[in-house]
Amino acid sequence: MGSISLYLVNIILISSHILLSIGQEQNENHHNTQQMFDVLDHVHAKCPEITYIYDLPLESVQKRPLRVIVFSDNPKHHELLEPEFKYVGNMHGNEVVGRELILTLAEYLCHEYKKGNEQIKKLVDNTRIHLMPAMNPDGWEIAVQHAWNISKPDQFKDIETMLKEHGTIDWTVGRANANGVDLNRNFPDLDEFIYAYNHDANHRNNHLNFETFVALTSKKDCHNKPYQPETVTVAFWIMKNPFVLSANLHNGDIVANYPYDDSANHLRMYSPSPDDQLFQQLAESYSHANTNMESPKKACGTDVFPEGITNGAAW
Repeated sequence: MGSISLYLVNIILISSHILLSIGQEQNENHHNTQQMFDVLDHVHAKCPEITYIYDLPLESVQKRPLRVIVFSDNPKHHELLEPEFKYVGNMHGNEVVGRELILTLAEYLCHEYKKGNEQIKKLVDNTRIHLMPAMNPDGWEIAVQHAWNISKPDQFKDIETMLKEHGTIDWTVGRANANGVDLNRNFPDLDEFIYAYNHDANHRNNHLNFETFVALTSKKDCHNKPYQPETVTVAFWIMKNPFVLSANLHNGDIVANYPYDDSANHLRMYSPSPDDQLFQQLAESYSHANTNMESPKKACGTDVFPEGITNGAAW
């Protein structure tokens, strides 16, 4: 367990350093959906031996693919005992940072592998890394179109100029998907199962695939919202692949948060998972690579996060 834990920390540490150190000049503007796919295609064409591109089975509400690029020395197949890792960005459509960082990360991994960077070669050859730049492509398009529609006449030459000079400013528009559902709150509430199972010493509290399937077949989430195609296809993606570690990149507060995201009584309080120490270590390995995140002096609103991390349920 110790060596596996150390390896997981190494994955996060390396990827966080990459995300924070890659030059901003590589991506000077937002990528629309087609441009995003073009970047992935370009990376695959440059590094076909270590990459593979696939779409999840279901498309978004507005029929846009949820596309993933994989990095590994055997990218099409899971290898026994090789860790599977994933980054997901743009779950909230108007939060573009994760989308752009993941695209740049894909370019960086390919470039450095071809260049012979030993650290990157070791990471790619011993891990299967799945990168999804945008889980909510519809929300991104909605946010951009709204910003363009409310801009002053002749203020910008075109949408690309607007994005480069101004971006999108309404944090509510495009946050949800095309059906107006917040995808971040549309997944099955597996915490409920875990807290219930904690009263039964003989019941497992992990690998809850059956519980996930049962919840999805109920058609509605715990907020009484119908499960969305984006959520359903990502949930089945998670069940199909033995991911040992995942991260979801958002805009907003400068913090790395870790499980659990809810407490047994739904009150705001620290709620540790069985792997709490490891999750703290993973969160710190990310935050310590970012001086703004690590410092409690830099915070949005009234929240201050010591060491730049927080338990989700305590937030």
